[in-house]
Amino acid sequence: MTEVINARCYDLKKEQVLVCEQCGFELTVVNECEKACEGEGCCTLPQFICCNEPMKLRTYSCYELKKGDSLVCENCGFELTVVKECSLSCLTEGCCDLTEFVCCGKQMKIKREE
Repeated sequence: MTEVINARCYDLKKEQVLVCEQCGFELTVVNECEKACEGEGCCTLPQFICCNEPMKLRTYSCYELKKGDSLVCENCGFELTVVKECSLSCLTEGCCDLTEFVCCGKQMKIKREE
């Protein structure tokens, strides 16, 4: 699942994934922007473009999370762990449309069970 964003480099957080829906190309944030040159205008690129389209931020729906996966808030450390997977029974009815798990105003990070 993806969502359109107009994010600058300093808006993206470590381990977020940008996806091109045209060709499938993906980028993962490895290091966050330090904002050191923000005032100098070097962080002004409003979108990441691939195939002449803005890349989109990957988000996750409940049915993509597996038993043992966790959602972690990088700000406060709050963590949720999936104990029972989505049954997919209502997928066609649209009840699995939640794509963003948020804590402290930021999208929670997924931690996969190894």
